[in-house]
Amino acid sequence: MSVRLTLKSFFDPLKKETLSAVETRKLIVTVGAALVVLGVFSPILTFPESTASYLGRHPAEGYFLLGASVVAWILALANKYFLSWVTGMIALIDLAFAAFGLWHEKAVDPAYMKGVSPGFGFVVLTLGALALIISARLKSSQSENR
Repeated sequence: MSVRLTLKSFFDPLKKETLSAVETRKLIVTVGAALVVLGVFSPILTFPESTASYLGRHPAEGYFLLGASVVAWILALANKYFLSWVTGMIALIDLAFAAFGLWHEKAVDPAYMKGVSPGFGFVVLTLGALALIISARLKSSQSENR
């Protein structure tokens, strides 16, 4: 049984229509993949005079995260969620290394790194990675496991 979710039914408080488990997982993967794609283009570092994004500072990692999130989204449309978990974990590990590298550079040369801070891309990528991991960990319905 499929539930059609229209804008009117979404905002109508009297209707008790809800998304099925499959549609919820697809929605979470879609949001997570979109956040990862947005985070790759967003500034991960903010310098006093400029910003740096994943594609500008680490293009190979940026393209890999872009491709992995798009493939995870496409596979989620086919009810395969394993790659969303892998993509989310890789993004979180990559962010942890980036944060550690920033912390290490600040400790080694504080004068050079004065005014450098993480950009909002860190938050966007973290939320996207967490959404991808959560979507893979949600319980699947019987119809998905065929």
